[in-house]
Amino acid sequence: MMAHKTLFSSLDQFLKHRLTLTAKQRELAAQERRIMDDMGRMLSGLGYRLVSTNGQQNGAERPRGRSRALPKKLQCPRCDRRFSLEMHVARHLSAMHSRRPRARRKTKVA
Repeated sequence: MMAHKTLFSSLDQFLKHRLTLTAKQRELAAQERRIMDDMGRMLSGLGYRLVSTNGQQNGAERPRGRSRALPKKLQCPRCDRRFSLEMHVARHLSAMHSRRPRARRKTKVA
């Protein structure tokens, strides 16, 4: 019976300690965000910009995908279409300029 009491008291102390550490962690994260926001405002006045290295912006996740479109520097050799990646040019060439006849859609017969 005595062992159960010491076990429960140890678990209770552990839980209280963990909750204290979690609260401290949240407090430190909020303080870090405030400091980074203040530094960002101060540096933006000097023409600089803070960029996160951990993949997050202002505590929120960065949007997926490219933020800016790639420049379309590659031109199709057979027409005026432009593409940003070589695989897009190759796909265009095989789809639009190949010598193979295109598959026709089946029409419904009533």
